[in-house]
Amino acid sequence: SWNGECSAGYHCPEASTSPTQQPCPKGHYCKQGDSETQKCPAGMYRNTTQGESLADCTECTAGWVCSETGLEVPDKKCPAGYYCRPRTSRGDDSACTPGYKCPEGSEDRQMCQPGT
Repeated sequence: SWNGECSAGYHCPEASTSPTQQPCPKGHYCKQGDSETQKCPAGMYRNTTQGESLADCTECTAGWVCSETGLEVPDKKCPAGYYCRPRTSRGDDSACTPGYKCPEGSEDRQMCQPGT
């Protein structure tokens, strides 16, 4: 018989009848025994269901920003004038410096050509 503890990767709301009642939703992870889903933190996302732990959340892709919790995909491109390394949660953390250019979606600074 089921003891009421939810399996890892699953969400078991009140009145659940199975340890695998509902797959943990995208953007979240569900630890074994937890009755609540946990959102992936800002700077990370999860684009598939059944996440079991924080380790199942993916670092935000370089050149992108994951500004909110519980994201299924990165929510915006890195803004022009900045560069975004993996796991960026704020687009204005890393400003381009003189002598470099950073168009929208930059993963790193690009050196300007001499005379430009």
